[in-house]
Amino acid sequence: GEATGSGSGSGADLGSSDCNGVGKEDDDDDDDDDDDDISYEDHAVVDADVDVDVSVDVPPPSSHQSQQSSSQQQSQSQSPLRTRTSYKHTRMFASNNGNVDNDDINGTNSSSEVVDATTMRRSASNEDLRREAGTTSSSRSILSMGWECFKYLYSMILLLFCMTLFLACIFTHQSTAANYNLSPIGAFCLFCFLIAWLFVMEGGQGCLVGLQLVHERIYRTSHPRAYLNARIVNENDNMERFIVGRQFLVICILFLINMCGSAIEGADINMITTTTQSTQSQFHLPEWVNVVFLQSGVAMMITTVVLGQLTSQVNAAICMLDFINNYFMLLTTYVSLAIEWSGLLHSVYLVQYAFSRLSRSDEERGAGSGSGASSGASANSGSGIFSKIWFWSRVIMSCTILCFSMAVTIQSLLLGQGGIFTKTSSAWAIVVFFTLMCIIGIMEGLQIAAFALINLPEETIRQHTLAYMNCKLIFENQHLRPFLIGRQILVTALMFFVARITALTSEDINDINNEGEGEGEALQVFGLSGRLLPNGGLFGAFVLTILGSLAWRIVASSFPIAFMSNPLVYVIVRICILIEGSGICSSCWVLARVQKMMTGWQPDEVYLENAPKHGTEPMTRQEEDVDRCFGVLRYGYSLALLVFCVAVFMGSILADGGMSTAVNYNLSALGAFFLFWFLICWLAFLEGGQGCLVGLQAVNKDAYSESHPRSLKCTRLAHEGDNMERYIVGRQFLVVLVLFLINMIGSALVGADPFGLPKWMNDIFLQGGVAMVVTTIVIGQLTSQINAAICMLDFMNNYFVLLTTYVSLAIEWSGLLHTVYLVQYAFGKISGENLESKEPPRSAMRNIFFWARVLVSTAILCFALAVTFETILTGQGGVWGEDKATSAMIVFLVVMCIVGIMEGIQIAAFCLINLPEEELRQHTIAYMNCKLIFAGQHLQAFLIGRQIFVTALMFFVAKITTIGEVEANEDTIAGTIFGVSKEAQTFFNTGFLAAIVMTVIGSLAWRIVASSFPLAFMSNPLIYLIVRICLFLEGTGICSSAWILARFAKPAIGYQPDEVYLDGAEEQGKEPITLRDMNVDTTVTVVKYLYSFALLIFCVTVVMATIFTEQTQLASAIHSVFAFVLFWFLICWLAMMEGGQGCLVGLQAVRNSVYAESHPCTFKNTALAHKGDNMDRFIVGRQFLVVLVIFLINMCGAPNAGAEVLGLPSSVTTIFLGNGVGMMITTIIIGQLTSQINAAVCMLDFINNYFMLFTTYISLAIEFSGLLHSVYLVQIGVSKITGEPI
Repeated sequence: GEATGSGSGSGADLGSSDCNGVGKEDDDDDDDDDDDDISYEDHAVVDADVDVDVSVDVPPPSSHQSQQSSSQQQSQSQSPLRTRTSYKHTRMFASNNGNVDNDDINGTNSSSEVVDATTMRRSASNEDLRREAGTTSSSRSILSMGWECFKYLYSMILLLFCMTLFLACIFTHQSTAANYNLSPIGAFCLFCFLIAWLFVMEGGQGCLVGLQLVHERIYRTSHPRAYLNARIVNENDNMERFIVGRQFLVICILFLINMCGSAIEGADINMITTTTQSTQSQFHLPEWVNVVFLQSGVAMMITTVVLGQLTSQVNAAICMLDFINNYFMLLTTYVSLAIEWSGLLHSVYLVQYAFSRLSRSDEERGAGSGSGASSGASANSGSGIFSKIWFWSRVIMSCTILCFSMAVTIQSLLLGQGGIFTKTSSAWAIVVFFTLMCIIGIMEGLQIAAFALINLPEETIRQHTLAYMNCKLIFENQHLRPFLIGRQILVTALMFFVARITALTSEDINDINNEGEGEGEALQVFGLSGRLLPNGGLFGAFVLTILGSLAWRIVASSFPIAFMSNPLVYVIVRICILIEGSGICSSCWVLARVQKMMTGWQPDEVYLENAPKHGTEPMTRQEEDVDRCFGVLRYGYSLALLVFCVAVFMGSILADGGMSTAVNYNLSALGAFFLFWFLICWLAFLEGGQGCLVGLQAVNKDAYSESHPRSLKCTRLAHEGDNMERYIVGRQFLVVLVLFLINMIGSALVGADPFGLPKWMNDIFLQGGVAMVVTTIVIGQLTSQINAAICMLDFMNNYFVLLTTYVSLAIEWSGLLHTVYLVQYAFGKISGENLESKEPPRSAMRNIFFWARVLVSTAILCFALAVTFETILTGQGGVWGEDKATSAMIVFLVVMCIVGIMEGIQIAAFCLINLPEEELRQHTIAYMNCKLIFAGQHLQAFLIGRQIFVTALMFFVAKITTIGEVEANEDTIAGTIFGVSKEAQTFFNTGFLAAIVMTVIGSLAWRIVASSFPLAFMSNPLIYLIVRICLFLEGTGICSSAWILARFAKPAIGYQPDEVYLDGAEEQGKEPITLRDMNVDTTVTVVKYLYSFALLIFCVTVVMATIFTEQTQLASAIHSVFAFVLFWFLICWLAMMEGGQGCLVGLQAVRNSVYAESHPCTFKNTALAHKGDNMDRFIVGRQFLVVLVIFLINMCGAPNAGAEVLGLPSSVTTIFLGNGVGMMITTIIIGQLTSQINAAVCMLDFINNYFMLFTTYISLAIEFSGLLHSVYLVQIGVSKITGEPI
């Protein structure tokens, strides 16, 4: 039954979440409820079975209010069970719930009011969501955001771990699937299918409920399969029938997952079990991990809840049309209706009838609420005689099946043939079974009863103390969503446990499979052979559906106040909130965010209101938190990777005897170290300097002539005439040369292993050059580019950039690269474009000099190509030998082409950025490539990924073209290239000539081609693949640590954005300015808190282990338990003293009469301490007491000489035990800082206890004893010297 105007639901409802007073609700109610003691804002109603909403606010499609037929409106007006709902409320119901079994088995004739309008108080628009996502960073502390990120991260790790264990259990033949002769592949496929089906069902119901009031014709064309689904379910009472059948289907699937995925007794994935033997695996997990995650089924439960339930509900809540627009959901709808039609569950209608009769006369329901109370069952029974006979015959059949199922289940438990308990513990099995059924039932009915009371006058609820307390707990302090999510987890876990209890044991099944004379009938219930009984707990599922779910919903709907007056409700709600607070399943938000982006699902208002399509930007706080989580993960692992790469790379350079190629050039380790970092710094100025010079071309130089004199010199030089082009040419060669020099001194020798790492790590990070590449890209390129992009004036305001500018221009002037102008002229002629110049035409002498340099440059390029080809073909390169010379040559040319394409892509793309789209569309491939590059945030991601890819390939070219050390050290010219002298060969070995080839042919030439023919260049189909690779590289976050370095380098160096100098903007400090700054700060905060908390846990463990192994002075002299108790007593006393002093000092200016009644102990403390000079006396005595307590703590926790615990390495033992670091950290954090933090803001509460009063008396007593009075002599002496009175 639905809710009536009286304030509670009427009739017996099988799952309606409808709340009271829906028909009377007006806009004023929303405002009035804000001030109620029980806050009902932001409430979401979630499936009472195993559905939950993990709610997000969704804008209501107001422009497409659903239009109900006149017959529906008439039926609603005639029945008190009908609630007048709007599309807005239905949408909000679905969006906040994902799934709603609260509207589950609605007992009404129409399926259009299964939703409770009043539960969805707040309606958000797209603008509201964007505002929420945009302002959440500023409204929450970094600590709060860091905690959310931590929950997402650890939940994802836990999910991956559970999935790994679960699948390992299946593939090592240690799951119950083996008992049913299912192969691992078969069990895996079955499990995936069941999870997918559960996924569709969990989200699908909420979608069908939420779309009831939307006319199907609105989305008939855009979502044909969603239309078919909705049309079937919305016909007559099919919604009620669908929910009944689906409820049983959900529980059956959970039982089937348990049947194929439960670990067999004694399962241990440390062993790989086959049909013939067992071998050791690579997991090496502790025994307790197997017990917790496999034997107890935690891995299976978490995998099912996250993948099969919560993730789907998150997306189904806001993308209903897209979610059910598939044939799988259509099949699920038909199957659910078929199950209900079969009559298996018709006994639930008998329960519905019974409770509708009982509730009709109950005073709690209000007068007149019973009319139509049993409309749902009446509708099912039909009006004709044959319909009634057919209906009631199925009710009788269902009751018979229910009784038989109950008898079989109980008998199986009594005989010890369940999946957990044996015959000796059969009594416990029965108790546990019924207890679980009751707990599941309470949770099933809990939210229905709560929402049935949501609009009941507060004065009425206050008359029922327990009900009021429970409602207040659920609806206050944003507890509703945590309760619903926690309830989802707990219900599913308990259902799995019921499945394990009611499923047959593996021994019983083996008895069945080996049925014989004495054994075959070992499993019998009521004389039936075990072979005839379902082994997966089908009877248990049947009993659980009716008696553990639907029946309790009816009770809760009929008697909501009585139901909520159950004292167990408070405990259950607390447990649910605790489970959600643990973040154990927070990974569902992450998966939902990823799935939504991958599938391209759109919120319903996009189709119903023609709202703008959503891209990848976050729309809600949860999505923003998930994105921040990804950012934290990327920053964190990238920073760890960078630290590791720098350590490994420096280790190879500084290792004894040298493990880098620097030794081939007689460079000492120290010399190679300083040369490397000099090159990295130079590269940083090269990379950032170019962007500054290009960006400042349009800025008036007078604006910074006084504030940045060296920047002015750089820009005047670079911006004069055509110097900018010359600078870019020379700088490009300089960048390539620096990369080749870094490779020359930093490449690891064969077999290098500075830290004894595994071979595969050495192969990747040293032999593969990954450590060198990551270090160079992050520190030498991206970090400088990030800061230079916004702090151009400060970045260039040094002589190093000025020197770099001069060197770049000098390289270009030398003519070394003038062959590039020949290419430029040639493509200029081909394209018919005149080359523009900011300088007057060259004179005859300058022309001769120019073309002479072109000829010389061309000759040098040809010679460089010849040397490079000879190096590769003779197998003298740094990677392959002569036997792979052809392959090396092919790879070299391919890599050169890829680098060239990436150099030209951005030139061509920006040339086309202002081209009319109509013209661009005529070139399909070019249009596709441009669309990919400029879509959303792709441009920045592509440029970063391109930087990583280009630099990595340049290092690879350097490795290919670097000549091996044998030739470099030959005393004769026999082994040299072209028979040159040893000195010339040494010059060749530097890679200088290969750098020329790379600069001209692999970079500048491609830029010219791209600039001359941008459309043709962008029509290369390879570009799409290359851009995707670049986006992927950036997406991995491998170099995201550059943002962290840039974030902290900027304030450390004192860089300011250019608008501070050019526009007079306010100077920036260390506070975050952008969202990325906030994410970086969050990452650092998360890392700090995590490592500090982990360190504290480790220190406490070490200290406690030392005490309990009697390796401290007090523990060995008296007893370890005494030392333990005394240690923690002293810590607590120290905490009270540390916080108490601040409270007494801070409360001196507050009149104690203000808090005399509310805080009597605090009043006594302050009255005593603030009397006369007692405050000074208290501080003196307390100071001695603090020092004494610390000395006593040291006596309790300081280890004896040679103490060792937990098998720790000697170095760790020395630091944390021998030096006392473990005890110090434990004392400082728990005994001092924690109390001071809370005492600073909660002074009255902190000292409102007799312990602090006792401490105050002790401190004054110590001072009174005169033990410390010598301090007053010092005070008097200082007073005499300074002349300051005491």
